[in-house]
Amino acid sequence: MQFAHNDLSKVEGLSFYRLMGSGKGKGFNPLPDWSTYSLLQVWETEKEANEFFNDSALLKKYHRCDRRDQVRLPVRNALEEEGKEIRS
Repeated sequence: MQFAHNDLSKVEGLSFYRLMGSGKGKGFNPLPDWSTYSLLQVWETEKEANEFFNDSALLKKYHRCDRRDQVRLPVRNALEEEGKEIRS
């Protein structure tokens, strides 16, 4: 998944993403488990997110070799609703 940075940095409407992996075994282990990873994304619009989930060549590549559990939650930030700027 770490090789996805180049593709993800070019996705229109994707305002933030974070790739996350995991260690092997129980407890802390510095050795990676290449079969378990996560991708957290923040989208500018729901439409752009759905286009990515439905049409992305990157996701199609990963879906060929993974067992995926996908959760999509629409989240609205209270600060944005009040018109305040959010900085990451």
